[in-house]
Amino acid sequence: MIGVMALALCAAVTTYGASKKEEKQQAPQQTVSAKVGKPLRAAQELMQKQDWDGAYAKVQEALAIPERTPFEDFQIAEMLGYIELKREKYPEASAAFEQSIASGQLSPADTTNRLRIVTQLAFQQKDYPKAITYANKTIASMAEPDADLYVILGQAQYLTNDFQNAAASMAQAVEKAQKAGKPVQETWLQVQLSSYVKLQDTTHIFPALKQLAIAFPKKDYLKDIFNQLKRVKDDDRSLLHLYRLMFELNMLEYPVDYLKLAQLASQMGLPGEAIRVLERGKTDKKFTEEVELTQAQRAIAAAKTAAATDRKTLAALEQASGSRSGEEEVQLGIALANYEQYDKAAAALQRGIDKGGGKRPDQALLVLGQTLLKLNKPDESQAAFAKVEESAPLGMMAQLWRAYTKQPASPAT
Repeated sequence: MIGVMALALCAAVTTYGASKKEEKQQAPQQTVSAKVGKPLRAAQELMQKQDWDGAYAKVQEALAIPERTPFEDFQIAEMLGYIELKREKYPEASAAFEQSIASGQLSPADTTNRLRIVTQLAFQQKDYPKAITYANKTIASMAEPDADLYVILGQAQYLTNDFQNAAASMAQAVEKAQKAGKPVQETWLQVQLSSYVKLQDTTHIFPALKQLAIAFPKKDYLKDIFNQLKRVKDDDRSLLHLYRLMFELNMLEYPVDYLKLAQLASQMGLPGEAIRVLERGKTDKKFTEEVELTQAQRAIAAAKTAAATDRKTLAALEQASGSRSGEEEVQLGIALANYEQYDKAAAALQRGIDKGGGKRPDQALLVLGQTLLKLNKPDESQAAFAKVEESAPLGMMAQLWRAYTKQPASPAT
């Protein structure tokens, strides 16, 4: 871990030779005396040979020379900071760069660079208050701070129990990364979510969980969403699609969940789906108690009775082929999917969407995506889910279906 950090930090430091060239261009009137310059030149030669201990010894010789100028102290601090990084003497490197920053001799760009290094070193040394101080200084020195700075700041704030600011910093990190076209890291969203949980901020917990679950589709996140939503009074239509996703992924665990999904399907006029759900529950031996099995059998019988009537209505709707509205096409597609007639269902849903999508275009697209998934057309399915607007009533469900059914079909563990 330390070796990796050393590489990252050293990469961030301008080479000593380049820094000297820039300083000469900026302030040609400042010079190093021959007495101080001799050991520093020797140190530089040893640095080029990667003899860091030898270079350190020569810098110490320069430090032993009395009556040095502020510019000479600045040159020594710069060189010493770089050498100590290479020697993995991180507290000493930080002290040297802090002296360099305080000298006022650095350009604005180099000041930002050194501030960033001190921030990273403080965080690595678990001096989180110092990391926060220098991260804020680094951010203030930049016109466009990058995501990595807000990540360090947010992590340090979290580790000092400043959860409010930690959540805000991680939100900034996400925003900066997205703006720069860079990937958002899972740990950033985890820190943000955990901060809201620590604060018991119920307003922000679920949105943060949703963001995490969609960006990083893992079973645990989906289970958390499922467990939260099924306990609240929510739109039954949304709940149906969430239960349906859990069923699709074989993630329903308890008999009550199978019974609830069947109930939701029956309420929406989908007895065929209700029968399939309950039959699978029986096959998978989910109904282990006699009372549960009795409930399931009664629900299956009721669904079969409803299906007999429903099929007659479906046949009549199919015959009226020339005069169906967009809404009727959508309802026909939903009914056909209910009886696993997926080819015909997809065609009807697409016709309905082409005619405007009926009363609920978001539902038409979501069911079309689910139907195309059953037809083993994952790319077309993803495209249908992606067309559901995020702000639509079923927008979150479409996002979840899109994330959790993307190839490979099963979410990562």
